[in-house]
Amino acid sequence: MQGSYNDPQPSAASVPAAYPGTQTAGNLNVVVVGWNDTTAQVSSVKDTAGNVYQLAVGPTTLSAAGGFTQSIYYVKNIASSGTNTVTVTFSQTAHYPDVRILEYSGINNTNPVDVVTAQTQSASTTSTSGVVATTNPLDLLVAANSIQSVTVGADATFTERVHSSPDGNIVEDRVVTAPGLYSASATLNGVGAWVMQMVAFRAANTPPEDTTPPTLNITAPTGGTLSGTTTVTVGASDGGTGVAGVQLQIDGLNFGTAATTSPYTFSLNTGKFANGTHTITASAWDFANNTANASPVAVTFSNASPGNPAQFGVWSALVPLPIVSVHSALMPNGKIMMWDGQPNFGPTTIVWDPMYNTVNWTSAPVDIFCAGLDMMADGKVFVVGGTVVSAVGLTSINVFDQSTEAWTPRADMAYARWYPSTMILPDGKFIVSSGEVNGAETDEVIHEIYTPSTDSWIQLSSAPFKFPYYPHLYVLQDGRVLVSSTAEGPIVSQILDLNALTWTPVGGNAVDGGSSAMYLPNKIVKMGKGWDPDDGSSPSLATTYVLDLTQASPTWRQVASMAFARTYHTATSLPDGTVLVTGGGMTTAPKDVAHAVLPAELWNPTSETWTTLASMNSPRLYHSETVLLSDGRLFIYGGGRYDDATVSTDQFSGEFFSPPYLFKGPRPSIGSAPSQLSYGQNFTVQTPDVARIAKVSLIRFGGVTHAMNFSQRFLPLTFSVADGGSLTVTAPVNANLAPPGYYMLFLVDTNGVPSIAATVHF
Repeated sequence: MQGSYNDPQPSAASVPAAYPGTQTAGNLNVVVVGWNDTTAQVSSVKDTAGNVYQLAVGPTTLSAAGGFTQSIYYVKNIASSGTNTVTVTFSQTAHYPDVRILEYSGINNTNPVDVVTAQTQSASTTSTSGVVATTNPLDLLVAANSIQSVTVGADATFTERVHSSPDGNIVEDRVVTAPGLYSASATLNGVGAWVMQMVAFRAANTPPEDTTPPTLNITAPTGGTLSGTTTVTVGASDGGTGVAGVQLQIDGLNFGTAATTSPYTFSLNTGKFANGTHTITASAWDFANNTANASPVAVTFSNASPGNPAQFGVWSALVPLPIVSVHSALMPNGKIMMWDGQPNFGPTTIVWDPMYNTVNWTSAPVDIFCAGLDMMADGKVFVVGGTVVSAVGLTSINVFDQSTEAWTPRADMAYARWYPSTMILPDGKFIVSSGEVNGAETDEVIHEIYTPSTDSWIQLSSAPFKFPYYPHLYVLQDGRVLVSSTAEGPIVSQILDLNALTWTPVGGNAVDGGSSAMYLPNKIVKMGKGWDPDDGSSPSLATTYVLDLTQASPTWRQVASMAFARTYHTATSLPDGTVLVTGGGMTTAPKDVAHAVLPAELWNPTSETWTTLASMNSPRLYHSETVLLSDGRLFIYGGGRYDDATVSTDQFSGEFFSPPYLFKGPRPSIGSAPSQLSYGQNFTVQTPDVARIAKVSLIRFGGVTHAMNFSQRFLPLTFSVADGGSLTVTAPVNANLAPPGYYMLFLVDTNGVPSIAATVHF
């Protein structure tokens, strides 16, 4: 049973909607609430039967075309057994509220919500919900939209239940019989803005739990000698919940991303590997998370010009992406949140899953192009500022939650900022620095501190300092804040004492460094050129400098230069303590793909020298990013969006890089490690590889934009052998060394091979 209410007036503060027939006790009520603004909020959802409604998904907002917001509420095991009216009350008058009510039977009365998703877009002819991976054998999928135009029809696999008038919004549903990847869509009568959500509700009666893993085997090749590019085909099936994905491995290492649809095929360029004997295998998993491995197939690679991964590493083939990523964060659940750039593309965000190779779409409340970002202590992504127009900033703060894949606005800053930097402090607060206010070179001189627990700001008005945009911020061992360099150009490095509110120059004269990393506590390396892309083209730099703040009179010291001059490159700390540089160009022209630097380079902090590695597939210039993944690979993506239009130099792709350390022998493994750590704590890591562990390290989950990973922190940890199967590891002594949040814990063996990381939290 279903019904709806459309207010013919432009606004209302309270909206009733009556079920057209008698309700049945024990059923599920679903209430979809949409309205055409982003200011009003739902204060309550109540009905005359006294049911208590819960929020399933939302509020999902889109600022385009005047604004759209939608939420889906539900109540399980309803009390009503008669007539019933639902009333939605708003915090203020809501524009064109649209309330759609539905009743369902046969739904789980204990824990009905399986998974949810939501997407928005500012201009398209089809609204889509995004993809969910259901976990229950039987789910009811309920999808709904709120749109600028009018819905023409439901998804071909769904049934239309409500088509509201005159708003033209839809509710559609379907029942699925096995866990899987599902989405919903609805066709519109023209190009327009929309919000669409979907909730998967568990059925009351479900089949027995699936405990049987998939079966799989490699059907081609079956052996022999291979050369050039070959197709690997994997046969996989699952009689329970179904195959969720298949991942190819070469010599035990993941190659590329997973295939999620049958036939499961992979294109393998054997010329990237050394000649000789190799093993091809694959793993598969079902939607109940049962996993299985195919029997390995021994093959021989034979190429006239073979690769040498143990010296140069290996790049995967390109992975298509639907956006040109400009900002991104690796979240603790392993997914990468990215967003595109320039006002014409709107505040669009995607969540890309490297395992499933799936994309969910959502939208920020404002245009967060050219914002700053870092990771919060609870794993959410903290985003400051954004764009009104070029060089005109926003005061907005927005937080992205990985569990709901939704944005929440927080209290505004006092000062508007475009291209600002932000960094978490040892106490979990955030400092925000620089950012243009209202035009080129209008960088804000007042730094601000945000307290998440109170959602409030203070301004460091007595300690103003002007930095070019995107200053590189680091917390030092004594809690002070270092500004080592900036994205826009060279500066004299400065240290801020947050207690005395004083700035002290450090490091001597200004030397350039377009990207940087803290390779050890209180030790910084920076390299290449920082540049404002609006300032035209000039030669890039290959220079590299280190700063050791443990010295009495620390000074930037020049060390061996990179092999390639670079601007718009990204420096990334690796588990073994080295620093990888990827992307950039030999000139400062942001679209000069002809002079893009394709080889990666690896910096060794012991010898302070660079090694040139294998070349990526595509140019990664301005607005490109790199993040370290928990399996020791890196994902490199983006590049482009210098123009507020799609141009030929925009890179709608990413690619994986497996560094040389993954080809130097079998990797050590972590049997178990605690998920929650305390500062200074001795904790136990179980591993069958105790005898060959040489290093234990922590690396914070990354948040990257404009040639800088603002979230990464690298920390070597002391350890000892506790017994034949475990290590005793000592956590960092305080939050100055490891600000609160999520980290990847790696074991590194005597050959320099890292384990797959365990996720730990302070």
